[in-house]
Amino acid sequence: MATSSLRPPASSDPAELAEEVDLDLDKKRRIIDLFSRLEDMSYYDLLGVPLDADKKQIKAAYYRLAPELHPDSYFRKNLGSFKAKIETLFTRITLAHDVLSAKQRRAEYDAYLDQSLLNRSMADALAYAEQEARAIEEQIEQRARATTPSPIPGTPARQTLAPDQRRAILARKLSGPSFQRVAPRPRSDAAPLSTPPPPLADSPAAHQAAAQTLRARYEAAKAEALRGQVTSYRRLADEAIAQNDYAKAANAYRIAAHLSPGDLGLQERCDHVQKLASGALATGYLKQAAYEENEGRWADASLSYTRATEGRPDDAFAHERAAFSTIKAGGSARRAVEYARRAVELLPQSPENRITLGRAYLAAGLAVSALAELDRALSAGPLDAQHKQIVGELRVQAHRLQKLG
Repeated sequence: MATSSLRPPASSDPAELAEEVDLDLDKKRRIIDLFSRLEDMSYYDLLGVPLDADKKQIKAAYYRLAPELHPDSYFRKNLGSFKAKIETLFTRITLAHDVLSAKQRRAEYDAYLDQSLLNRSMADALAYAEQEARAIEEQIEQRARATTPSPIPGTPARQTLAPDQRRAILARKLSGPSFQRVAPRPRSDAAPLSTPPPPLADSPAAHQAAAQTLRARYEAAKAEALRGQVTSYRRLADEAIAQNDYAKAANAYRIAAHLSPGDLGLQERCDHVQKLASGALATGYLKQAAYEENEGRWADASLSYTRATEGRPDDAFAHERAAFSTIKAGGSARRAVEYARRAVELLPQSPENRITLGRAYLAAGLAVSALAELDRALSAGPLDAQHKQIVGELRVQAHRLQKLG
């Protein structure tokens, strides 16, 4: 089931609100708010309809918004920078209406929303493991302190005395000046004279012994709590693996490994599951990117393909698509070259990869490198008519760039 992701209104830029245009202040705020949140809003959010809205509700929502956002509604008005925003908003609500009104397109869009939500949740699980582990360590620290008498180890304080320490204090008092005339009665259970008396409660040795006892109790309580948490998270990870929830498993293993850094076997298991989770997340991003590419949303596709390469560093297709979509989105040509080079390195016999690398060189203004790579594409293998045409067009552009240079 698809989900909605409506977010709170964005704050308006004072400079935008102050622009001299033929729009009142409320209309400016409305347009700025919608435009600033456009990329984070689903089609359902944009039209203001529930996820189970029928065609009638979708059409009604569209015709409620259309007059407000149709460019013709502002004919001969001075719109300034708001003109482009209004046109973009109207194009998007029209697309939302068209997609949600068509059964097949809506099913594909709902699947895309579900995949996007899953990807986001997996990414969040992987990103917040260390933060969660630190919070657990703090909780363990607090519990360990709570199990030891106040104050915590290392701070001086009077502690509860043992019976032999109390007897020593009493004996010291009785040996004072006011009791000199009274001879102490010998005890049959008195300690031999050769046995040293226990340290006095107010002596440095007594404080040190008490502090060491407290510290030992504190460290034991902390170690026991850590063992319990590690066991719990390992069990949680194993259960998640059984359900093929690798992100949850990786998150649990990372917390367990953080809490037990000396366990090399646990660390190896954590690394293995982390790779599985990254691979699963990359697969999700590839699905998300395919939809975005099909819809011509090149900036979104570029981001999704790029994320896919992080989980699939040896996937030539993911790198080639990351390079291609980055170019189409008008992104960094240097980054596009890096992705395309990696695709060629992974699969050098692919003409597609070399054509994309040639395209990336061209976007970066490297005409000579572009021509050389396009020649390699021609010799890499037989090209179909479409690819031959693309290579020809790119070669023309490269030669033109050479002349200008």
